Amino acid sequence: MKIGEQLKQNRLENNWTQAEVAEELFVSARSISNWENGRNMPDIESLIRLARLYRLSLDELLMEGSEMVEDLKKKEQAAQLSRILFFGPIMTSTLLLILMFILPSGLNRGCKFLIIAAAGTNFVPWLYLKMKIDRLKGREHDWEKEIRNSKIITFAALILILLFVAYLYTL
Repeated sequence: MKIGEQLKQNRLENNWTQAEVAEELFVSARSISNWENGRNMPDIESLIRLARLYRLSLDELLMEGSEMVEDLKKKEQAAQLSRILFFGPIMTSTLLLILMFILPSGLNRGCKFLIIAAAGTNFVPWLYLKMKIDRLKGREHDWEKEIRNSKIITFAALILILLFVAYLYTL
């Protein structure tokens, strides 16, 4: 039996509504509905509260619904990937920009453009890792939301790049 089915069965056996369970767990009734329908999984704190509420052990909840164990493993893997998300692209971009300033002043514009392009391509692996982390967390990548949330960062980065390119052409 899946964990969502088990949660629903236990709730119905106790003749509770989703709202009553939600009130006991300090979550919304929508969260209870999402858990019971398998749309997402409760966090560990909610699992502990559910186990106490339904007088079950965590083993019973987790072992009966093996997808919960898989979900926890995916979240752990996502947390590990999150730690390295920015390290590679930022380090490479920084090193390329430092390289551009320590090279001889007679560096032609083609080489400068190549270095800027190499620094810019670091955004591709960053986006790939971000999408992979979102999938592991059980979310599909929402491009509209991503664009909405990153307008300021994108605008600031664009201004910095334009200023940097303008600086290069004045050399």
